[in-house]
Parts: sequence; structure tokens; C-alpha cells
Amino acid sequence: MTFSSDGQEVRAILPRFVNPAYVQITDGKRIDYDDLVVHLEHLRSVVANGEFAVHHAVREGRSFAERHTVNITMKAGGASSFEVMMFGVLDEEDRLLAVHESTRQISGDSADADLGSAL
Repeated sequence: MTFSSDGQEVRAILPRFVNPAYVQITDGKRIDYDDLVVHLEHLRSVVANGEFAVHHAVREGRSFAERHTVNITMKAGGASSFEVMMFGVLDEEDRLLAVHESTRQISGDSADADLGSAL
């Protein structure tokens, strides 16, 4: 999706998945839609590969909760793994409207610890 660098610009594909009024709080740091674009562009610039595994997911109406892990390989070398607990709200088109998440680095370089909220 938005993490791959298949030539599509983040701003061109993000509206299919994320509402323009989007707000995200990750580990206490608040970002909006424009910040999310910057965040995803940053990830594209430093992450060579990422694999996600969803372990739990529930949805009731527009609200959802989910737990996943992500394993990443950095372009500069090295790898890190994270566990993410996410609660969110979808809009009427099932796009992300709001997300609150907590991340925990499982392994890897401590310099990557804030990757989930890095801009």
C-alpha cells in the first residue's frame, strides 16, 4: 500500500485509505493528515522492506481495535521489529478517520525506536 515505493506518490494514493480530517496519536504524539504524508514519505526514505502480521482485529460499527507486529529492514542496514496496539475510527467510506496507537520495539537498533511516529 502506501509504504511501497512503486512510483506512486503518497498524496496520490492516501485519499483512498485515509480521510483528510485524519488525526493520529502514536505514543502520545499527535499528527494530522499532512503530517501523516510526511511520516509515510520518511518511512519510504529509510525502510527497505516491511512485513506486517495482524494478530487480533475486531470491529464494531465504525470503531476498530487491532494488534499487529511489523518487521522492517532499513535501507542503511539492520532490522527492527515492533508490536502495535491500535484503536481507531473509520469514516462512512471505511477510510481511517482517527487512530490512537501504542508501539513497542521488540528488537533492533534503539535509534529506530520512534519510527512509528517519526516525521
